Amino acid sequence: MNLLVSYNWLREFLPGLKARPEEVAERLSLHAFSVERMRPMVVGLDPAIVVGKIVEIEPHPNADKLRIARTTTNNKDERPRTIVCGGTNIKEGMLVAVALPGAKVRWHGEGEPMELTPTEIRGVKSEGMICAANEIGLYEMFPHKEREILDLTATGARVGVPVARALGLDDVVLEVEITTNRPDAMGIVGLAREVGAIFNVKCKIENVKLKIGHNPSRPPLNLRGGDWLDVKVEVPKLCPRYMAVVMEGVKVGPSPWWIQRRLMASGVRPINNIVDITNYVLLEYGQPCHAFDAERLHNTERHGNKTDGTRKKIVVRMGKKGEKVLALDGNTYELDENILVIADAQRPVAIAGIMGGEETGVRAGTTRIVYEIANFDALTIRRGEHQIGLTSASSVRFNKGLPVPLPEFAAARLMELTAEIAGGKVVGMVDRHNPSSPPLTLRGGKTVKVAPVEVAKKIGVEIPAPQMKKYLTALGFSVSGGAKKWGVKFPYWREVEADGVADIAEEVARMYGYHRIPGVLPQGDLPFEIQSVQFTHEHEVKEALRGAGFTELYTYSFVARDSVARAGFDPDRDALALANPLTSEMAHMRPWLGISLLKAVAENEKTRDELKLFELSSEYHPRAGELPDERQKLIVLSAGREEREGAHFYAAKGVAEHLAEVLALPNFGYEKVGSIKAPWVKHYHPSRVLLVKSGRDILGVVGELHPQLLRAYGIEQRVAFLEWEMRVVYPLIGQGRAYEPPPAYPPVKRDIAFVVSKEKEYAVIHGAIAKLDPLIAGVELFDQYAGKGVPEGHRSLAFHIQYASAERTLTAQEAEKVHIKLSRMLKERFDAKVRD
Repeated sequence: MNLLVSYNWLREFLPGLKARPEEVAERLSLHAFSVERMRPMVVGLDPAIVVGKIVEIEPHPNADKLRIARTTTNNKDERPRTIVCGGTNIKEGMLVAVALPGAKVRWHGEGEPMELTPTEIRGVKSEGMICAANEIGLYEMFPHKEREILDLTATGARVGVPVARALGLDDVVLEVEITTNRPDAMGIVGLAREVGAIFNVKCKIENVKLKIGHNPSRPPLNLRGGDWLDVKVEVPKLCPRYMAVVMEGVKVGPSPWWIQRRLMASGVRPINNIVDITNYVLLEYGQPCHAFDAERLHNTERHGNKTDGTRKKIVVRMGKKGEKVLALDGNTYELDENILVIADAQRPVAIAGIMGGEETGVRAGTTRIVYEIANFDALTIRRGEHQIGLTSASSVRFNKGLPVPLPEFAAARLMELTAEIAGGKVVGMVDRHNPSSPPLTLRGGKTVKVAPVEVAKKIGVEIPAPQMKKYLTALGFSVSGGAKKWGVKFPYWREVEADGVADIAEEVARMYGYHRIPGVLPQGDLPFEIQSVQFTHEHEVKEALRGAGFTELYTYSFVARDSVARAGFDPDRDALALANPLTSEMAHMRPWLGISLLKAVAENEKTRDELKLFELSSEYHPRAGELPDERQKLIVLSAGREEREGAHFYAAKGVAEHLAEVLALPNFGYEKVGSIKAPWVKHYHPSRVLLVKSGRDILGVVGELHPQLLRAYGIEQRVAFLEWEMRVVYPLIGQGRAYEPPPAYPPVKRDIAFVVSKEKEYAVIHGAIAKLDPLIAGVELFDQYAGKGVPEGHRSLAFHIQYASAERTLTAQEAEKVHIKLSRMLKERFDAKVRD
C-alpha cells in the first residue's frame, strides 16, 4: 500500500533530524521503502498572502454589495488597511487571508494568476484583497459558497504571518510504498523508526505509554469496565486481543486545525473530532480503531441485583446467515458464518476489522463513546473483505497481521487526544486477551540464534560484526552473545514477520545498502530442463499474429460464475470453483478461453470500429479427484463493423492460412463440421464454421460465433474466432516445410475475376484452379465482392494466377492457352461468369 506522509509530522518523532525531505526520500528508498513521489502540501500559495484581522466594517458609499473592511496585517500599531470586499460572510474580529499588493491570486478562482495592485473600486481605493479559498488554491481544504471569503478564525493563526506558514501548510508530503511484509511501517511511528535508524537519529515516542498503570504482563485489565460494559470474545483465536475504552462527557464538533491539516495531508477527509481522532491514531501508529456511540449499543441483562442501570454489551463473534449490517459507507452488507463481526446484545454493529456500522456511529449529539482497539486474525479479515467486496484503511492493515501489544499504545493516544480536544474522561476500560496466546510483553518476541559469519555469507559481502550489530540495534532488535554466536530478539512490532536467519540478513543488507552490494551473475547448471522448443513455438505464433496486425491480450484465468453460465457451461460441473476467490468476478477458473475474449469484445466494441485480438493462454477442465486438465488454447478474433458480409469470418480464415504457412503445417485444409460432437460446436453459427485440419489431425475450428452467445454477452456485432488446440499444433510445426529451389525461369502473371454463386465453396474452387494444369504454379485470392452490380446470391472472386515451367521460359501464347482453359473450366464446373 502507498502511505502519504507529512514530513513535519514525521519530524515530531525525530527532533534531531536535520536532513531535507529530498534526502530523506532518497535514503529511505535506498534502505527501506520506495518513495514514489514527493510534493509540497500546497502549490502556488504566494508568501505575500498573509493573515489579517478585520477590525471595522463600513458600508461602501457607491455599491450595495460591497463593504469597506479596515484590516490589520501585522501586530504593530499601524493604520489598518482599507480593503474593498464583496464577501457575504465578513464580520469584525474575523481572521482572513489578505493578498497584499504584488501577490498573485486567481480572480474568483478562475483563469491564470494575476498580480494584485492598489486599485480604486467604485471611488474607494483598496489596499489589498481579502481572499476566498478558491482564489489562493485552498478550496479543497476550505470549501465555501459563492462570494464567501476564507474564515481563518478557528485556526487561531497569528496576524501578519504568511498564510502558508500560519496554517502549517509549508510542509512536504511523501508518498511511500510500504511492502506487504511490513505492517509495522504503515504508520508515522513505524516510519519514524526506519528513518531514525537510517540517519542514526533517536526516535522519540515516550508519550505513548498507557497512563493508567497497565502492566502488560498482568492479567487482562478491567478498570470499572464491568460497571459500564460487558465484552465477550467468542472466538479468541480470531480476536487475540480486544480493548474497549468508555469515555463520557465528550463534545462532538470540528477537530482543531492541526488535526484536520494532518489528516488532509494523509489523504483523509476530516469528519468530526471523535472520528478524526480514530483516523489520526490509525495514521500515527498503524493501529485501526473505531468509536461507537455508547447510547446506541443495545443493553444486556441487568448486572446482578442492580436496578439503577444496565450494561452495554459487545460480543466478538462470527456472523449468522441472513444477518445484515448498514456500514458507514452507506451500503448494506449480507453476513454469514465466515464473516467476523462485532455485535451488541441484539444485532451486528460492525464488520470486524473492516468497517463500523452506521447505526452505532458517532453523531453530533453523542456524549458517551466506546473506543474499540483490537487485534484480529489476518486471514479471517482478508477472506471477509474479499467475500463482501469491501476494503478499507483498517482492513489493509489487519489483513497483513498486526502485533498484539500494539492496541495499548493506540488506546493511550486515543484517551489523550480525546481529553485534549473533546473534553471527555475515561470511566471504564476492558482488555480481553486470548489466554492461549503467548503472554503480552513489550520486550520483544522470537529470539533467533545466528552466527555473524552466517549472516555475512547470506548477504555475500564481508560486513564487520560490530557494524551488523549496530544496524540491528538501531532497528530495535536486541543482540546478545559473543563474537561467534548471537541471540537476536525481534522487537514486538516485528513479531508478525519474525522468522529466522534470512530475515536478519535482510535487515543487515538493506541497512548496509543493496546499492553497495556488487552485482554478480549467478553461475551453475539449472536444476530442470527448460521446454525451449515450446517457448520457441509460442514466440513464432505470437510474432506471426502481431505482424498480421493483431493485438495480444493478457486476461485473468479467473472469471465470474455468471460469465461461465452465459457461455453455456454448467458452473458446478464444467468449471473449477475457487475456495477463496479474490472477488465474485474471479470465482471460477475459465473452462473456455473464449469467455475472457468475449468480455474484452463487450467492453471495447462501442469504442472501436475494428477489433483484431488474440490470446495464447490456458483453460481449465475439472477432473474428479485430480488437478484440472490445463490446456493451452489459441484464439484469434476479428470483430467490429463489417464493410461486407462475412468479412470477419474471412479475416479469421485468412489468419489460419497465414499461420499454416509461417509454421509450415503439413497438408493444411478445411472440412465441414458435419456431425462431429465437441463442446465448442454450440458456440458457433451452424452454417458459418469449418474444421481446421493438418492432415488427419484436427487443429480446431474457424467460424462466426452463434448470435445467441453474442447476445448473452451484450455484443451487437458479428465476431469470428480462430480456435486452435496448441497441444495438437506444436508437434506439427515445421513438418510441412520442404526445400524448394527458387524457380529457374520467370513466371507469367495473370489475373482472373468471375462471378459465382455463394453456394460454391471457396476451398473447392481454389483446389480446382490449382490442380487444373501443371503450368499453374501459384493461386492467390486478392478480392471478393458482393453488392451493387453482382446478382443476388452471388459474389465476385478475383485471383492472381502464376504460370511457370521448370524447364523453360513460357511464352505469352502458352500462358494464354492455359488461361483460356481455366476460364472454360470455371464456366462448365461452377457455372461462373468470367468478368472482363
